[in-house]
Amino acid sequence: MSKKEPKTINDPVHGHITLTPLQERLIETPELQRLAWVRQLGLTKLVFPGANNTRIEHSLGVSFIAGEIAEHLEVSESERNLVQAAGLLHDIGHAPFSHTLETLLRFDHMVFTGELITGKKKMPIPNAGQIPDILKEF
Repeated sequence: MSKKEPKTINDPVHGHITLTPLQERLIETPELQRLAWVRQLGLTKLVFPGANNTRIEHSLGVSFIAGEIAEHLEVSESERNLVQAAGLLHDIGHAPFSHTLETLLRFDHMVFTGELITGKKKMPIPNAGQIPDILKEF
């Protein structure tokens, strides 16, 4: 049986990002897939047409940079994996326009993110809620 090749994502800012097995598993979750449809900068693209990135693109970049910092600090591979996972997951609680609407709706995306990661809450989307179990595997 041949060894599985790691997935690589071509990022416009960071170039080729090779995913760890943990990152691959997390990216496949509905919570992270949902971020492909959530714009990071809300309606800013109406004024700056190039400001068009999504939360998943942003989260991949944060995960990449977090991994680079962890490597520079010479942390263990397991710690680096967790740091990269934290970067990838840091925005999963965001709703569209969340920075704009959070005060009005009395919603805190950071609290919700923590609840999703720990399994205290689950998004009302099919197959959601796998993240805590995936993290325990690693």
